[in-house]
Amino acid sequence: MVFDSTVASGEESTNTIDSMTNSALDYMQRFANRLKQKTGHIRGQVGKLMSDHIEVIRAKLEAGKK
Repeated sequence: MVFDSTVASGEESTNTIDSMTNSALDYMQRFANRLKQKTGHIRGQVGKLMSDHIEVIRAKLEAGKK
């Protein structure tokens, strides 16, 4: 009887650990995907800014070199 309850408790604990690990992995994957979305958005905005203002930026950089 004690052996059976110990085995059952061990099985329940390992299942709980597996579930927690899977939840943590899922969370980290979703978090990484959100970060990639945000950095992609930032890259897009910087690209648009550069495209829209490239001549102004070049003139300022050239003026700074003199």
